[in-house]
Amino acid sequence: MLRDITAANRISWNAIHDDRPGQPAAFFTAGGSTLGADEIAAAGEVSGHRLLHLACSCGDEALSWATLGASVTGVDISEVAIDLACAKSAHSGIQSTSAGPTCSTSRPI
Repeated sequence: MLRDITAANRISWNAIHDDRPGQPAAFFTAGGSTLGADEIAAAGEVSGHRLLHLACSCGDEALSWATLGASVTGVDISEVAIDLACAKSAHSGIQSTSAGPTCSTSRPI
């Protein structure tokens, strides 16, 4: 039963991600960030630290943390979201890593 619920959840998230693309890669290339000042202040210096971002969606926050120097791994249930995050990383030149629904493999985002 839990596998059925998880599969239905994945299907639902995959279906909506084309309508939730987040910021374009150029936004991050130009130094943009989706993080609020309060989030950055609360985290303190992240350069050189590893960060695991669960439910990373299309990768906007993961890429924002990576631009601050963190080594980021984003995980999401949606393959569509992970593909989008990977494309943004490739186009922006900001390195991060992602893991899809099974978490058995990872790839640069």
